Amino acid sequence: MALRLIEGFENFGANGTTGTTLQSAMQAKYSSALTTAGTPDCLLNDGWGSGLGFQMQYESPSVSNYFIATFDDQDTWLVGFAIKIPPGVLYGTDQLVSILTADGSEVQAVYITEAG
Repeated sequence: MALRLIEGFENFGANGTTGTTLQSAMQAKYSSALTTAGTPDCLLNDGWGSGLGFQMQYESPSVSNYFIATFDDQDTWLVGFAIKIPPGVLYGTDQLVSILTADGSEVQAVYITEAG
């Protein structure tokens, strides 16, 4: 098993990069990216240590920002990520990760639910 992807977001701009500048930089690497759905746009923000983080800016449950990485077929996938969720950004249940087959069928999804 080999590491397939690790992302620190340092190659998409500096702290504070946002809007179409961030979206264009991410689209150059990933299969697809949308960072401008809703107001305010997603942005690069200080990460843990010396890196950067990808900050989604949710303003309503209808906002869907994302980036998509495409890989070849494998029998086993291990997925990990770090996430920080500030208070007040969740609306009910939000989908964080979706793993799809080549034809778009969902294999696995990770959701996070607002604390009640």
